[in-house]
Amino acid sequence: MIQLKGGETFLIPEPGSSLDSHLWIVLSEPSIDPENVLIVNLTTWAEYKDQACLLQPGDHPFVKQRTCVNYADAKVVTAHQLETFLDRGQIEHQTPLTSSFFGGFEKVQRSQHAWHLHTHKSCLIRN
Repeated sequence: MIQLKGGETFLIPEPGSSLDSHLWIVLSEPSIDPENVLIVNLTTWAEYKDQACLLQPGDHPFVKQRTCVNYADAKVVTAHQLETFLDRGQIEHQTPLTSSFFGGFEKVQRSQHAWHLHTHKSCLIRN
């Protein structure tokens, strides 16, 4: 079984279409908490979108224009779900973020009871 780590990226198929046009990033480390893996996608930048983390062409091979992290649509999944989808070809593995870029994200803080997206938004910003 293939295992994804923090900083890995992938595309998710949408029902009835080819691969989703958004790149997804594994933000938390699945080996630390496999039941609560935080994933976010990238979306084309616009003024009204979250400006906490912006990417430019060259930050990742998938990024062709100014892009932002779509924290509003962040999801918490299990490591097992990601691994199963990857093994079945239901998600397509992409180039991981570089360690220097991913290292710019501060450590994800998790509560004992639940993930709080507002916490992640404030602590997952690029330096």
